Amino acid sequence: MLILRLAVYLILACSNVMLIGQDVAIGSWKSFAPYHNAIAITQNSQQIFWATDLSIIIQEKSDNSVRFISKENGLSDANISAIKHSPTDDALVVVYKNSNIDLILNGETVNLNFIQTNTNLTGDRSIFNISFDGNFAYLSTAFGIVELDIPNAEFRTTIFTGIAVNDTKAWNGALYAATDDGIYIVQNDGSVNTSDFSEWKRLGALDGFPEDYTADAIAVFNNNLYCSLDNSIYRHEDNTLLDIYSDPGLTTQYIAPGSSHLIVGYDCGNCTGSVIFIDSEDSVLQAGANCVARPLGAI
Repeated sequence: MLILRLAVYLILACSNVMLIGQDVAIGSWKSFAPYHNAIAITQNSQQIFWATDLSIIIQEKSDNSVRFISKENGLSDANISAIKHSPTDDALVVVYKNSNIDLILNGETVNLNFIQTNTNLTGDRSIFNISFDGNFAYLSTAFGIVELDIPNAEFRTTIFTGIAVNDTKAWNGALYAATDDGIYIVQNDGSVNTSDFSEWKRLGALDGFPEDYTADAIAVFNNNLYCSLDNSIYRHEDNTLLDIYSDPGLTTQYIAPGSSHLIVGYDCGNCTGSVIFIDSEDSVLQAGANCVARPLGAI
């Protein structure tokens, strides 16, 4: 049943499905935001959040009813690039293409424009990914990693890496950063200064990794570390990389752990991509061939 539900969500995410509710009277619209064409999806136990460029659709799982949030009624900006729901706090992190951020917390929207407006930041400020560790969110950016304290709605630490960070994961008391120069790791138990990137260690041959590789994304599933290296999926165990899946020509867009499967989304530029599910035995199910990959979050 879980795989069936995942497949249904994939079909909805990958199709230009109109999700407008039937109970809205003609003429009552105040905006004409494109409520189809979801570009990012995340969820909690009760709701599914679909993001378009200009709005967020909140779909109730209990009855499939929907409501919308846009700049007119709650968001501070437009041109959304990513959303992610915190599994610890009832909070939704919304990232915009201009690096502005909204935190929807306890039904209120708090605008956090530190990355967008900080004059001490130079160059590319793009935000590539969002991950969580307890009450903290880690934003993977073009200049490093930014730690967001969700309950207090404030940024706590900025780690300037000197290289773009594609993805960040907190696991087993350590922080992992996936970059174009490989995966870096640092203990996050207070024993070292995590904001000093010279304290981080690059995983190489002694750790079972190639000497030269690009890390596109990382995730923890079934208490194992999975990573996309040069767009191939591996599981790292006992200083060994186990090859799980590869599809030449496709680019990894995300790895999202679900309750029973790891979800991997691909695209290949202007053509179509695919979505696969990996179970706890590392068996692969091709679930979305010829479907534009969408970031599904932890479905």
